[in-house]
Amino acid sequence: MQDPTPFFAESNQNGNHPMASLNSRLCRSHWLATVIILSLATVPLSAAASWYRKAAEQGYAPAEYELGSLYEKGLGVPQNYMTAASWYRKAANQRYAPAENNLGSLYEKGLGVPQSYTKAIYWYRKAAEQSNAPAENNLGILYASGHGVPQDFVTAAKWLILAKASMSSTDPSRLPAIENALSTVEEEMTPAQIAKAQRQASAWWSAHHHSATPQPTHSTTPQPTHSTTPQPSHSTTPQPTHSATPQPTHSATPQPTHSTTPQPTHSTTPQPTHSTTPQSRRDAALQARWAAQIKNKIQSHWSIPPGYQPGESCQVTVTQDRSGYILSVRIGHCSGGELFRRSLEMATSESSPLPPAPSPQVFQSKLILEFNPG
Repeated sequence: MQDPTPFFAESNQNGNHPMASLNSRLCRSHWLATVIILSLATVPLSAAASWYRKAAEQGYAPAEYELGSLYEKGLGVPQNYMTAASWYRKAANQRYAPAENNLGSLYEKGLGVPQSYTKAIYWYRKAAEQSNAPAENNLGILYASGHGVPQDFVTAAKWLILAKASMSSTDPSRLPAIENALSTVEEEMTPAQIAKAQRQASAWWSAHHHSATPQPTHSTTPQPTHSTTPQPSHSTTPQPTHSATPQPTHSATPQPTHSTTPQPTHSTTPQPTHSTTPQSRRDAALQARWAAQIKNKIQSHWSIPPGYQPGESCQVTVTQDRSGYILSVRIGHCSGGELFRRSLEMATSESSPLPPAPSPQVFQSKLILEFNPG
């Protein structure tokens, strides 16, 4: 195969062509590898691996993912699941959804990493939040089986409905397998549960795609509760349940529990300064103890990277469900370098599930934690 280098060199002569940038040079290596893979009749896969490596070693997430895939399958390189996991993790740390899904798969199967349904759920969820269809499917199946999370058919059906909607536009050949999984789950559900899953899927789709279409809830197995009769709450008549009348529980009257004062039990770190009664002081003490337990668990997973300077600190925002499973991790203000940030983010992710709250009253879905190794 002719090396297309002269083409790129010519395109860069004016210095203003997009290929002059570093990112474009990484794209070039990635593109070369892809061309090589499409020319398998004459070019060995080892050449593709070499080009992917050139881009991957410079931090280009798609190439990191592709190189990990070659190592996982043993194509052009010796099969090595640990190396595959390492490259997937590099891409996943850049929020590259296919790598997040594949890393979750390795954790689910225990290939190259210790088997962990909890970590599989974490990475599947990260990819599913970006509408990655395989991850949505994998997440739905784990919720249906109860591996890594409490068994929940409604949530399982929701993710499978979303997987079907996403897959229909990316790889229709895989739709039958998703439809079969969804049908199996729905056999265990009541009509009310099916309707609830459909509503959740539609709401999620609308929120993440900023559109009410396509409608994943209208394309699954036959849904008597959604399609056999006109649905006024969707489009045929004014929408009383959505907007026709004021919603007193949300907006008709001032809602002090929603907006007049800060709500520490919903999103902040434990707030001892809000203690005004013996009970609230006890709750504040429990919250502080709980936060310390969470920080201790995260720190037990954290390997401080080389180059750390005493006094550096990072703020981490963790969102969790009531079972302690981490839904998201976000690094806020951080005085440390990129390695410091990434190592803390990874340690937090790997700490799922977090220690349970000592009581429902002190549970917080969103925690803001400050880390200063000293």
